[in-house]
Amino acid sequence: MAFQINWTARALKDLADIAVYIAAQNSAAAEREGAKIILKVEQLAAFPRLGPVYRRTADAEYREILSGKYRIFYYLRPAPETVDIITVHHGARHEPASF
Repeated sequence: MAFQINWTARALKDLADIAVYIAAQNSAAAEREGAKIILKVEQLAAFPRLGPVYRRTADAEYREILSGKYRIFYYLRPAPETVDIITVHHGARHEPASF
């Protein structure tokens, strides 16, 4: 059974901010990058444990996957079977302060 994907408000804002930032230089590149991130997230519906556990939290259900230069942090909820996309974070930035 496939997991449900749930984008948090924070993750949606992150994705929009990424698109706006890239679009300032190249709107086609912004669309491509956004589409790559979304496709990577959609893989989690079938493979929710695709990303390794994010060890900087006490909760083993936080995980991360990569899409190009971007780190996608998510929380795995077994009941109901849901993947919460927490944040999309550029790899060159400091670690997220909190989830």
